[in-house]
Amino acid sequence: MPDASRTGALITLVVSAASAVFVLLADEAWRAASEHPGQLFIFAGLAVALQLAAVEIYGRGALSFSGMGILATGFALGPGPGMVAAILVAVVNLFVQRGRLDRAAFNAANLSLSAAAAAGGYHLLGVQEWTTAARLVPAVAAGIIFMAVNIGLLSVAMSLAEGLTIQSIWHERFRWFTPYYLVSGPLALATTVAFEEAGLIGMLAFGLPPALMMFSIRQYIARTRDSVEEVRRANEELQVANSDLQVLFELTGGLGACGHDRAALVDYAEEQLRRLTGIDVRIGSAGQLEGLPLVAGGNHVGTLVLDERALAD
Repeated sequence: MPDASRTGALITLVVSAASAVFVLLADEAWRAASEHPGQLFIFAGLAVALQLAAVEIYGRGALSFSGMGILATGFALGPGPGMVAAILVAVVNLFVQRGRLDRAAFNAANLSLSAAAAAGGYHLLGVQEWTTAARLVPAVAAGIIFMAVNIGLLSVAMSLAEGLTIQSIWHERFRWFTPYYLVSGPLALATTVAFEEAGLIGMLAFGLPPALMMFSIRQYIARTRDSVEEVRRANEELQVANSDLQVLFELTGGLGACGHDRAALVDYAEEQLRRLTGIDVRIGSAGQLEGLPLVAGGNHVGTLVLDERALAD
């Protein structure tokens, strides 16, 4: 069962943990902003751009490749700046999605903790002096750490909010996106190396393809969503038509059973029509002027009289 109090407690705990970690890394973030403002702006801008290309999953929120940009920021400048990029991504997502503040706070905390854990582990190994090939393994590990923290916290929060198991949440909503998380580390490394060697042009060479890929997926899902809506509307119309046919079948069957007795036939017809229409219905004689004529075999056999006051209401 959903548990709002436990969900609120989880959000508070995650936000508190992220705030504490950010305080510890604030000096590093400020130093990067002071000494390398252009580089921080470019890498954080890449993360935000990838967030803007997020893919909305029908009825299930949105997924993006912004983790690659966040990891690239962390690889290039450290875990503190990586947390800054993560917070910017969450803020942009809040305004684009027009979401709730509590969810935005959780997303910011979740992404920033993921960035701190992944980039922190990457830099603890002292990879700055390693060759690019040697840095590939810690980059892959950083992508896995980012995925584990990010998806883990999301799955726990959704599990508490919706009363589902963590395993079912992951299997239904995040399993298909796992390969993208796994390649985000190597792509983030390639992006940072390309920036070191060729500047902005080199970074765009690795940053644009994921954005274009996500944009293409979003276009495909949008078309699929339209098709799903059309099929759903057609199914609803078909269900209504089947329901009407079932009612008519039952009505005609009952009329046939009462065909030998005119009085019973009229009583049954009036009762069923009242039930179906919700208004007073009476079947009068063939010579009655008011009402709707009932014709069988070309002959006027009766008159259907409806309660005009009910129709006016």
